[in-house]
Amino acid sequence: MNKRIYNNNLSTKKITKGQIVDVNLDKVFICEESSQVRQGDTKTSHVANLSKQISTRGQEVPITIGPKVTDPESPNHEKHPVYDGNSRVRAKRNNLDGLDLNGLTPSEIKEATTIKAWETSFISVEDLEDFQLDCNEHEAAQSSTQDDYAVVLRRRLK
Repeated sequence: MNKRIYNNNLSTKKITKGQIVDVNLDKVFICEESSQVRQGDTKTSHVANLSKQISTRGQEVPITIGPKVTDPESPNHEKHPVYDGNSRVRAKRNNLDGLDLNGLTPSEIKEATTIKAWETSFISVEDLEDFQLDCNEHEAAQSSTQDDYAVVLRRRLK
Protein backbone atom coordinates (compact mmCIF):
# COMPACT_ATOMS: atom_id res chain seq x y z
CA MET A 1 0.00 0.00 0.00
CA ASN A 2 1.19 3.51 -0.43
CA LYS A 3 1.62 6.04 2.36
CA ARG A 4 -1.73 7.74 1.65
CA ILE A 5 -3.64 4.45 1.91
CA TYR A 6 -1.68 3.36 4.99
CA ASN A 7 -2.37 6.62 6.85
CA ASN A 8 -6.02 6.52 5.82
CA ASN A 9 -6.34 2.90 7.00
CA LEU A 10 -4.79 3.86 10.35
CA SER A 11 -7.10 6.84 10.81
CA THR A 12 -10.22 4.82 9.94
CA LYS A 13 -9.03 1.90 12.11
CA LYS A 14 -9.09 -0.53 9.16
CA ILE A 15 -5.53 -1.30 10.25
CA THR A 16 -4.07 -0.82 13.71
CA LYS A 17 -0.37 -0.56 14.44
CA GLY A 18 -0.76 -3.76 16.47
CA GLN A 19 -1.59 -5.60 13.24
CA ILE A 20 1.76 -4.67 11.69
CA VAL A 21 4.26 -7.46 12.34
CA ASP A 22 7.93 -8.04 11.59
CA VAL A 23 8.39 -10.95 9.18
CA ASN A 24 11.74 -12.47 8.25
CA LEU A 25 12.70 -11.53 4.71
CA ASP A 26 13.25 -15.19 3.89
CA LYS A 27 9.62 -15.90 4.83
CA VAL A 28 8.09 -13.74 2.10
CA PHE A 29 8.12 -14.28 -1.65
CA ILE A 30 7.37 -12.00 -4.54
CA CYS A 31 4.56 -13.54 -6.53
CA GLU A 32 4.95 -14.31 -10.18
CA GLU A 33 3.82 -11.58 -12.53
CA SER A 34 0.50 -13.28 -13.30
CA SER A 35 -0.72 -12.65 -9.74
CA GLN A 36 0.18 -8.98 -9.87
CA VAL A 37 -2.03 -6.34 -11.44
CA ARG A 38 0.92 -4.34 -12.74
CA GLN A 39 2.35 -6.33 -15.62
CA GLY A 40 5.61 -4.37 -15.75
CA ASP A 41 8.41 -4.93 -13.29
CA THR A 42 9.41 -2.48 -10.57
CA LYS A 43 11.52 0.57 -11.35
CA THR A 44 15.19 0.02 -10.49
CA SER A 45 15.57 3.69 -9.55
CA HIS A 46 12.59 3.44 -7.19
CA VAL A 47 14.13 0.40 -5.45
CA ALA A 48 17.49 2.21 -5.13
CA ASN A 49 15.80 5.28 -3.63
CA LEU A 50 13.80 3.11 -1.24
CA SER A 51 16.99 1.31 -0.17
CA LYS A 52 18.54 4.66 0.80
CA GLN A 53 15.36 5.89 2.48
CA ILE A 54 14.95 2.70 4.52
CA SER A 55 18.62 2.85 5.55
CA THR A 56 18.23 6.36 6.90
CA ARG A 57 14.62 6.55 8.13
CA GLY A 58 13.52 2.95 8.42
CA GLN A 59 10.58 1.33 6.67
CA GLU A 60 7.66 3.74 6.90
CA VAL A 61 4.91 1.76 5.14
CA PRO A 62 4.36 -1.98 5.67
CA ILE A 63 4.05 -4.41 2.81
CA THR A 64 0.84 -6.38 2.40
CA ILE A 65 1.15 -10.15 2.59
CA GLY A 66 -1.21 -13.08 2.38
CA PRO A 67 -1.44 -16.11 4.65
CA LYS A 68 1.44 -18.59 4.56
CA VAL A 69 1.43 -21.14 1.77
CA THR A 70 0.44 -24.46 3.33
CA ASP A 71 1.07 -26.80 0.38
CA PRO A 72 4.12 -28.90 1.39
CA GLU A 73 4.89 -29.47 -2.31
CA SER A 74 5.18 -25.75 -3.02
CA PRO A 75 8.66 -24.19 -3.21
CA ASN A 76 7.13 -21.38 -1.14
CA HIS A 77 5.81 -23.67 1.63
CA GLU A 78 5.52 -21.73 4.91
CA LYS A 79 6.19 -18.39 3.18
CA HIS A 80 3.83 -15.43 2.72
CA PRO A 81 3.00 -14.14 -0.77
CA VAL A 82 3.61 -10.41 -1.19
CA TYR A 83 0.39 -8.79 -2.43
CA ASP A 84 1.80 -5.29 -2.36
CA GLY A 85 5.26 -3.92 -1.62
CA ASN A 86 7.58 -5.73 -4.02
CA SER A 87 9.85 -2.68 -4.22
CA ARG A 88 10.13 -2.49 -0.43
CA VAL A 89 11.03 -6.19 -0.28
CA ARG A 90 13.70 -5.71 -2.96
CA ALA A 91 15.03 -2.60 -1.18
CA LYS A 92 15.28 -4.39 2.18
CA ARG A 93 17.01 -7.35 0.49
CA ASN A 94 19.42 -4.97 -1.27
CA ASN A 95 20.30 -3.43 2.08
CA LEU A 96 20.88 -6.89 3.56
CA ASP A 97 23.11 -8.10 0.69
CA GLY A 98 26.73 -7.92 1.78
CA LEU A 99 25.86 -6.65 5.25
CA ASP A 100 28.09 -8.19 7.92
CA LEU A 101 25.75 -9.09 10.77
CA ASN A 102 28.68 -9.80 13.10
CA GLY A 103 29.03 -7.06 15.64
CA LEU A 104 25.46 -5.81 15.21
CA THR A 105 23.15 -5.69 18.19
CA PRO A 106 20.16 -8.05 18.26
CA SER A 107 17.82 -5.15 17.44
CA GLU A 108 20.01 -4.10 14.48
CA ILE A 109 20.01 -7.68 13.19
CA LYS A 110 16.22 -7.84 13.54
CA GLU A 111 15.86 -4.52 11.67
CA ALA A 112 18.13 -5.76 8.86
CA THR A 113 16.55 -9.19 8.41
CA THR A 114 12.83 -8.46 8.82
CA ILE A 115 10.23 -6.39 7.03
CA LYS A 116 7.15 -4.73 8.48
CA ALA A 117 4.04 -6.38 7.07
CA TRP A 118 0.27 -6.40 7.30
CA GLU A 119 -1.22 -9.84 6.73
CA THR A 120 -4.63 -9.95 5.13
CA SER A 121 -6.71 -12.00 2.77
CA PHE A 122 -9.14 -11.00 0.08
CA ILE A 123 -12.53 -12.57 -0.53
CA SER A 124 -11.98 -12.60 -4.28
CA VAL A 125 -9.34 -12.09 -6.94
CA GLU A 126 -11.25 -8.97 -7.96
CA ASP A 127 -10.87 -7.47 -4.47
CA LEU A 128 -7.12 -8.17 -4.55
CA GLU A 129 -6.83 -6.59 -8.00
CA ASP A 130 -8.75 -3.50 -6.88
CA PHE A 131 -6.47 -3.20 -3.84
CA GLN A 132 -3.33 -3.51 -6.00
CA LEU A 133 -4.59 -0.97 -8.55
CA ASP A 134 -5.25 1.54 -5.77
CA CYS A 135 -1.89 0.88 -4.09
CA ASN A 136 0.04 1.39 -7.33
CA GLU A 137 -1.09 5.01 -7.56
CA HIS A 138 1.79 6.94 -6.06
CA GLU A 139 4.49 9.16 -7.48
CA ALA A 140 7.69 7.18 -7.13
CA ALA A 141 6.35 3.80 -8.14
CA GLN A 142 5.45 2.56 -11.54
CA SER A 143 1.74 3.27 -11.63
CA SER A 144 -0.74 0.88 -13.15
CA THR A 145 -1.08 1.53 -16.86
CA GLN A 146 -4.12 1.42 -19.10
CA ASP A 147 -2.86 -1.99 -20.23
CA ASP A 148 -2.91 -3.20 -16.60
CA TYR A 149 -6.53 -2.05 -16.23
CA ALA A 150 -7.34 -3.78 -19.55
CA VAL A 151 -5.83 -7.07 -18.30
CA VAL A 152 -7.97 -6.89 -15.16
CA LEU A 153 -11.09 -6.10 -17.16
CA ARG A 154 -10.35 -8.92 -19.61
CA ARG A 155 -9.98 -11.41 -16.71
CA ARG A 156 -13.29 -10.29 -15.25
CA LEU A 157 -15.14 -10.64 -18.54
CA LYS A 158 -14.01 -14.24 -19.09
